[in-house]
Amino acid sequence: MKRRLFLGLSIAGLLGFHKAKARQLKPVLNVFLAVDLSDNNRKKDRQRDLEAMQAFFSNKGRIAEMDVRIQTFTHERFTIPTLLNAIKSLGNISQNQAPNSGIAVYFSGHGSNRDGSAYPHLDFSDNSLSMNKLSAIVGEQNPKLKFILADCCNNIIENPAAKLAYTANPIDEDLVKGLFWNFGTPNSKQNVLICAAEKGEFSYSLPSGSIFQQMFRRAFDNSTSNDNTKVSWESIKQKTVVEVRKFIERQSKITGFSYSQSPIFEIDSTANKE
Repeated sequence: MKRRLFLGLSIAGLLGFHKAKARQLKPVLNVFLAVDLSDNNRKKDRQRDLEAMQAFFSNKGRIAEMDVRIQTFTHERFTIPTLLNAIKSLGNISQNQAPNSGIAVYFSGHGSNRDGSAYPHLDFSDNSLSMNKLSAIVGEQNPKLKFILADCCNNIIENPAAKLAYTANPIDEDLVKGLFWNFGTPNSKQNVLICAAEKGEFSYSLPSGSIFQQMFRRAFDNSTSNDNTKVSWESIKQKTVVEVRKFIERQSKITGFSYSQSPIFEIDSTANKE
């Protein structure tokens, strides 16, 4: 009896070990949301940006069968050292967490171009941080997907042309996985850097949140709906840019002011080079 009981416990323990190990191998999506809520004139729409992107990553990570771990950086945590130390603490995530793990950073706040780069400096409560430097630090943690979205500089349009509402078909989970981790070979990497506006441009917002953020989510959901057979960050980029430009052009006609906003994407993938 004792031998049987011991054997049963050993088998149960072994099965539990393998189940725990399988859970550990689930890809992790590390999400860092840095949003400036210090400006009372912008607090409400940026809070909506924060909530929308938190829901976006939670939902898409769940669909991609990833372990989504979200950290937010607002108020006293909206500083460069706090954000960078949190990112650096991950270390080599392909070893410390699981293969195919990725990092996503979303920034909503003020930004400006100070060094002639295509990408801006991001203004935190203590100083400004080059988006290029942020990208390099994220890359040092060896993510399968490096995704950085700078949603700045957010000037308000007073008279919105229309509400930004849309209905998307159900999401195809295989398409989402293919964007976040299930692409190429185990050694393939993908880097996605996004800024809401080109060098020298402003990025505009509505009371419901930034125009870019809303158009990006619309393009993502429409591109990964189950009536599609394939999708790429490039195709999402194209749809986002077109929709932002269309909306800004309509807004210009309604208000009589000349607005211009052209989002930029840099997509670097080794998935097709191996």
